Amino acid sequence: MINLINIINELKRDRTISHIDDRREEIVKTVSFSINNKNYKVFLIDKNLNGESLVKVYFVNNDEWKKLNRDDYKSIEDYRDAISKNKMGVTNTGDAMSVFSKVYNIILDYIEKYQPKYIGFEAYEENRQELYNKICKQANIDLNGIFYEKMKINPETQMSIDNNKDFWFEKIKE
Repeated sequence: MINLINIINELKRDRTISHIDDRREEIVKTVSFSINNKNYKVFLIDKNLNGESLVKVYFVNNDEWKKLNRDDYKSIEDYRDAISKNKMGVTNTGDAMSVFSKVYNIILDYIEKYQPKYIGFEAYEENRQELYNKICKQANIDLNGIFYEKMKINPETQMSIDNNKDFWFEKIKE
């Protein structure tokens, strides 16, 4: 049996090398906010893709998200499906406009500060798909000189985007 005390006593700080990869494989930024006593969270997952910043955006109704219990689902696929459908969590809350406005401004702040090359979203409902197309058009107006256009190829997988649920936008000029 390993003696943990001996292991702890042998631990030493090695400052001769960096133990964190400076190329940063992934950074997750989260922004939490509340509207009408409902708690939301935006996840901005920033990855390095061939030296370019690729950001995947998710947001959830944190109150509903916490209610999901794996044991309530017959399969892991059903559970994952429930999680995916809950990512937005603003349907039937009466707060959709306020929530989307807040999320939109969080995304714009992030873009202005970090200027990622790629931005991705998932949209499971048809109205969300329309919303993301409109958001991109509006963002191109509000970003004062930073322009994005919708992509037909997923920059992560290099596969055609034909499922209408994945949305990727590429920065085309500053």
